[in-house]
Amino acid sequence: MKTCPNCGKEKPLTDFYKDKSRRDKHSRICRDCTYARVRAWQHKNPEKMRQQRARYRAEHSTHEELATFRERRAEYQREYYATHRDKFREMQHVRYRRKHPRPKERKSPTPEELEDRRQKRLKWQREYYAANREELREKKRVYRKKHLHKIRAYHRHYYHTHHDHMLALKAKYRAARRARKTGSGKN
Repeated sequence: MKTCPNCGKEKPLTDFYKDKSRRDKHSRICRDCTYARVRAWQHKNPEKMRQQRARYRAEHSTHEELATFRERRAEYQREYYATHRDKFREMQHVRYRRKHPRPKERKSPTPEELEDRRQKRLKWQREYYAANREELREKKRVYRKKHLHKIRAYHRHYYHTHHDHMLALKAKYRAARRARKTGSGKN
């Protein structure tokens, strides 16, 4: 164990950089304090950092070295992707879901909510019809005139498919008419 004079904390020797010039073969200041000091200097001297990086690149990298490095890196990435394909698909799925979350499930409306919606719709329809009665009647008249053959065909088809029902309705209406004529329908 060794104490860092910067932060005053006692730390194991692994938390100190190696330094052969020192008696215990480890740096006087811990890694965390050294890192903080270096980062502070870099932020304080951005121009010097740019010059150092440019000088290093000029001395250590030729065009051929960069090309071979890029080729090696691309080959490594292809191999890694081939061996870890499932992992990449899962990561893609996670990223997609983060960007496009599934919509929250809707809860089913209660019968009261459905009835409320129905009443609101009926109210709106009545108001709309009252405000636009003449225009709607005209549209209906024009449509009937234009599509009279379709309407008659539909009625014929309905009459034939619901023949028994239609006969029962006719009988009911005749009975009601007779009752009105004779006056027996009134209590």
